[in-house]
Amino acid sequence: MVVHDLDLLRVFGKQERICDLTLADLQVTAPQIPTLEELLQRYGGRIHLMIELKAEDYPDPSAQRKTLQKLLNKLEPAKDFHFLALDT
Repeated sequence: MVVHDLDLLRVFGKQERICDLTLADLQVTAPQIPTLEELLQRYGGRIHLMIELKAEDYPDPSAQRKTLQKLLNKLEPAKDFHFLALDT
């Protein structure tokens, strides 16, 4: 999901933490939040994207990396997107 906050409180007024919701639940609760795939379909290659990677625990980091590589494979790094991270 492409979202800045850890929960839905500030923008949607709901107490749920995003990591506690399934994709299906999140799409019902906050349908305005796009998936990265949806965002890339709409804007990929048309505008330069700054993708912030946050320091979070993932159950399978290898799978997460593969998914990210697959989604970004048609874009050119530095030309079409940059990654940024506040936690080195």
